[in-house]
Amino acid sequence: MKELLAVRVFAMFVSRWVLERESLSRAGGGLLVAEAGQAGRGRRDRRDRGDVPGWVMVTVMTAALVVALMAVAVPQLRDVFTNAIDSVVGNG
Repeated sequence: MKELLAVRVFAMFVSRWVLERESLSRAGGGLLVAEAGQAGRGRRDRRDRGDVPGWVMVTVMTAALVVALMAVAVPQLRDVFTNAIDSVVGNG
């Protein structure tokens, strides 16, 4: 359940980040285009657009992979840490 919540929060963060970036790009891009003139407008818009959906998908998939790996690894790492501490303290 915690993993699903973490994925949802991360997805919400990424979507807000993308929206902010697009709005800033539109606001700032207009100034650059106005300075470049009409001849550079099409070239500038195409170059600035990038591959945002692809990078968002890569980021979300990476986050999901990390959450899935942590769901498996955290209990085992906790056991390793507990055993190490117990052996140092003398409980094991």
